[in-house]
Amino acid sequence: MEEEIKVSIIASAVRPQMWETFLEPLKSTTVPFEVVFGGPCTEEQTRPFLEKYKFFKYIKTENIKPSQVYEAARVNAVGETIHWSADDCEYSPDLIGKSYRRWKEIND
Repeated sequence: MEEEIKVSIIASAVRPQMWETFLEPLKSTTVPFEVVFGGPCTEEQTRPFLEKYKFFKYIKTENIKPSQVYEAARVNAVGETIHWSADDCEYSPDLIGKSYRRWKEIND
């Protein structure tokens, strides 16, 4: 049985050249999580990331407003909590795990 996703990180994502910098540090996350990006990128652009990062999902949209893409990502997220992000963010190792545990410590 798979662990329940604790954190869903969602973003409107149109810059694949930045995604490895976004995704790589997240591999050290110590709670079950997922990354749900959305946008108009092609299968050719997204495939390498889908294959390399099992926690990564990409929701293909038309060329729509970023707020609409965030909504598409949100409805496809399954985590207990949602963290709104952007595809050009960089995370320090286990920031998501530490933040989630702190959130639980202080009773949400």
